[in-house]
Amino acid sequence: MQTELSDLFQSNLPPNESQISQILDICSSSASELDHLNSEIHRLQQSLASVTAQRDDLQSKISTYQILLSPLRQFPTEILQQIFQLTLNPFPVIAADEGPLVLGRVCSRWRSICLSTPELWNAVHITVPEALHTFQDYSAKCSRLTLGLSTWLSKAKSLPLYLSVFSKNENTYQEDVIQVSTMLQILVPYASQWKYISLQVPASCLRVFSSLSGADVPVLETARISCSDTNPFILGPDFRHPPFLESAPSLRRLNLGDAGPSFHPVVPWSQLQFLLLDHNDWDFGPDELMDILAQCLSLRDCTLHMHARDTIVSRRSRRRSATPTTPTTAGPAAATSSENDDEHDFTIALPHLEKFYLNTSSIVMSAILDQLALPRLRHLHLDGYRANLSSSLCDSLASLLCRSGTYPLRSIKLELRRTAELKNAKIVEMLRAMPGLRVLAVKEGSTSPLSVIDEEFLNALTVGHIPNSNPNMTVGDGDGLAAGEDAMGGERELGWRCFVRNSRSGVFRIGSPLASFQSISISTFRPGLSHRFRRLFGTATETVEEEVNQGDGRKQAVIKISQDIRTEVVLQPVDRPRGP
Repeated sequence: MQTELSDLFQSNLPPNESQISQILDICSSSASELDHLNSEIHRLQQSLASVTAQRDDLQSKISTYQILLSPLRQFPTEILQQIFQLTLNPFPVIAADEGPLVLGRVCSRWRSICLSTPELWNAVHITVPEALHTFQDYSAKCSRLTLGLSTWLSKAKSLPLYLSVFSKNENTYQEDVIQVSTMLQILVPYASQWKYISLQVPASCLRVFSSLSGADVPVLETARISCSDTNPFILGPDFRHPPFLESAPSLRRLNLGDAGPSFHPVVPWSQLQFLLLDHNDWDFGPDELMDILAQCLSLRDCTLHMHARDTIVSRRSRRRSATPTTPTTAGPAAATSSENDDEHDFTIALPHLEKFYLNTSSIVMSAILDQLALPRLRHLHLDGYRANLSSSLCDSLASLLCRSGTYPLRSIKLELRRTAELKNAKIVEMLRAMPGLRVLAVKEGSTSPLSVIDEEFLNALTVGHIPNSNPNMTVGDGDGLAAGEDAMGGERELGWRCFVRNSRSGVFRIGSPLASFQSISISTFRPGLSHRFRRLFGTATETVEEEVNQGDGRKQAVIKISQDIRTEVVLQPVDRPRGP
């Protein structure tokens, strides 16, 4: 029977009557057995579902009770308080998904801990919204923020406060000014707790603090004040910074930004250890600055962004011709007469200053350096969009170091354009005044017509060419070429001229041989360099030149050379920002 049916599977013939009867019998008996199996499966599935449900219930019960044994539940409150403090940003914002507010939404215990931990609430950053860019009801939004700030500060108890308030408003909309003033008014009752305060707000809003004196801010150590509006027609000629700055007994760090051309700061300069003056509109020059620095006898770190207009030096010269030259009243430790020097009225000695960053024009830069003596200076950074590395500036630097006496300078960074009249001998002479120098960084823009570091200069820098040169000095070049372009046309070795960066230390060193280079990557805006590298290194290396569009019409050539060795030379140009 099965054989007869099997033959049907091997052909496409229709079954006969007998075969049809056989097939129907087989299907009928199999259907009964299938129904039985389906019933058994359904029964077993129900049994499995019941067992699974029991298993899940037990697992849930175990998990529920295991939660009670969680190590986190055993943490003492003091440990959780420390953990919570570590999760915060230095200046948390008032937002439900940040800072202590989000921690308080986890559970009732965490909420209780947050509310009872003043350390979570003694720092805050407030960004006052602008009416023009607020889609909600502006007054209602500011009212909520004001209420939130008041509640936030109340939870800090008596701890020192770290406060930051920011507003982009420039006195364009009076409604904005009112809201900023309202926000600042909340801070006044907490003045005795201020330890750090940063105010980047319209200058007119600072009048909120006019009633505060230095005695009202006994623990204030750091103040940062930068005004978003410096229009003298709005501020008036009598505008000044809050009077509490004048006699704050604990003030050590001061950062003053733009405050209008009529502003003349009055603060306890002798207490300051860190000073940053960053302005574009202040109408005073080196003389006024020297009067300030002469009083900063405790200064350790100083950053000055001075006005780039050279007219302030001209005005300084006219002032000298109209008044007799007298040293500052800061005392003999700060100002001493310069003997055998008709050019300078006095020298300002800052005995503790270690870091000095000066950003201004080269004329103003020289005028400032010519009057300073910095016996503990270790790091010097000179920068300025209109600043040039000139012979006179090199002389000013050399004389500064000569007056300073002990030669502690370890690093110097120059972000200056080289003038055509400057000779390499003058730069080398300046470097001779820095026998302890360990880091020399030179950063030039692609538009610089002359390179500070060229072939002759690198030759002079080679260990043994400069008396007392430091073989451990590291050099960084932002121009894009380690060796001058003239060297690319010859067959000379470049090993003693190039800055070679060790793959582990990541710094450029003078005196390292180039014979064992692994790869060189040079990015430059100067055309026609790739063929010089091919002539120099021959076919043993692979030279690839790529053009990278800079988006402003210029194309940057990236030249890569590879060879199986150990060290790497990487030279990268850095564009100077455009604008003053």
